Amino acid sequence: MLKSSIGDNYIKCHVVELPNWFSMHNKQMKNQFIIGEITNGIEVSEAKDSLKNLEILYHTSVDYQVFIDFFKVINLLIAKPLNQKNFHLKMKPLYALFKNYSLILFNEQTCKELAILSPFFPSAYDIDKVMTNNIQKITKNIELLREIIL
Repeated sequence: MLKSSIGDNYIKCHVVELPNWFSMHNKQMKNQFIIGEITNGIEVSEAKDSLKNLEILYHTSVDYQVFIDFFKVINLLIAKPLNQKNFHLKMKPLYALFKNYSLILFNEQTCKELAILSPFFPSAYDIDKVMTNNIQKITKNIELLREIIL
């Protein structure tokens, strides 16, 4: 949905600067280490590299520009987008609430989830609900990668 609406390059360059391991050749595995399920067939060396990269992103808070770009994409995708003035009025309070959230949450999958919740811009409650659900998935995947390494 995002790729057809605004293009994959916009997402990669403006939503989050994605590390190389995020953009895997196999499209089914694209979000595997972030939101998706990790299979037991992964090699230990790949698990080590993936865990290292996940933990770096997990412990990095989102900056304001990434936050703005992320929600600009959502605003483009909803049925009733906010005008520029209302969008910017909404961003400062939302950033104050979510500025300590991990950069890893600001990815294509989370963007899609928030954009399809309703035809309107997502509320702070909806954002928190989606982000909390995804942080649980990410935490589970980090734990699974640690188990594979051991």
